Formats: sequence, C-alpha cells, structure tokens
Amino acid sequence: LSAVQSIRMSANGAIPVEWCLDGRELTEPRVSPLGTEVAFGVRWHGAAAIALVPLDGGAERLLTTSPAPATGRGFAGGCFDWLPDGSAIVYVAADGELWLQPLDAGPRQLTTFERSCRAPRVAPDASYLVVAIDESEIWRVPLVSEAASDSTRLDDGADAFCFDPDVAADSLTVAWTAWNPPSMPWDEAHLVTTRVGSQPMLCERRHGHGGSVQQPRW
Repeated sequence: LSAVQSIRMSANGAIPVEWCLDGRELTEPRVSPLGTEVAFGVRWHGAAAIALVPLDGGAERLLTTSPAPATGRGFAGGCFDWLPDGSAIVYVAADGELWLQPLDAGPRQLTTFERSCRAPRVAPDASYLVVAIDESEIWRVPLVSEAASDSTRLDDGADAFCFDPDVAADSLTVAWTAWNPPSMPWDEAHLVTTRVGSQPMLCERRHGHGGSVQQPRW
C-alpha cells in the first residue's frame, strides 16, 4: 500500500529502479530426492545462496555460504542439482566452477576449468555429473575422483552451442540441446545423445524437422 501511495504522490508516476533491484528473488525450486525439503536459489542485496525449507513447514536455512552460487532465473538449465540420495547438492559458484555442498559439512571444489559452467546434472548412479561449459561444450565430471584430469568432454565439437544436458536412468546415455548460427535456438535447435565411455565417442543428432528441440528430460 505504501508503494502505491508513493507512486501516486510522485510527480511523474515513475517506479524507482531501487524497488526493482533490492527485493528478495527466489529461483529454481527443486524438491529433494527424499521428498522432505525444497532447495532453491535466493538473492538479496547483492548476496546469493541456496536455501532449504522443509516441505511440511518450518524454518528456512541457508545451505551454501561460500562461495556464493551463480543464481539466476533458470537460464540454460539452472545452477544446481541434488545428489540422488539427497545428501548433498552440486552447484555452480559465482567463480564459474562446480562445488559439492553436503547438507552437513563444508563445500568441496570439483573443477578448476577457469571457465563458465552451467546446468549441472548428476547421473542417477551418482558416479559423475554432466555440465555445459561456456554454453559450447558438454563435459563429464566424476564425483568419485579428486582428479580434475578425469573430466572428459562428451560433445564432438560440431555444434557452436551446447546446453541443458541430462543423464538417462541407466547413467550411460547423455542428451543435450545444440544449435548453430545463423539459426537461433528457438528456430532450429536439435537433440544430441551419446553413450558415456564409448570409444570412439559418437554423437547422434535428431533434428526438429524445421522446428526446435528444447529441454531434454528422461
């Protein structure tokens, strides 16, 4: 009510830009695999975190503290994903790297790409995750190894843009969306799939026959 009164009292009726930027923004709600709580991104006054709240009601608590997550509005598949057993989340930090954040311990850095990660998705067997890097490459990152050198690129480099990967229930097949200029992704994006561990790595493409393929999910 006070905001409405302020607008009516202003000379030109304009909304101050501070009202658009200072609010608390919530994004990417994801229910835990156990169905007991919801994780979501939250931004406020320049700060960011991933928070948890019980599904049956209760106090909200911040899960991530440092480094802060790269929260947004769900662009390119979001910034975090749950482990299948609900014991932790994997998230993209503001530094562009991937971090593992247990629910009851401190975070552990998973990558040192020094690039921009997006859309992490954990395999159902929890042995690895897939992620888009610079929205142009798809990588497999192991969760059971400390060696960053064990990460492997899955796409074959034939597409200019790759994003929003997902892993099949058998943890062996990965799918993602890709597209190439001069088309835009809403014009002629296509689906790419590959088998993890296959040698040589083969990518199968399925085009939208004049349309666009988006957001693959198994």
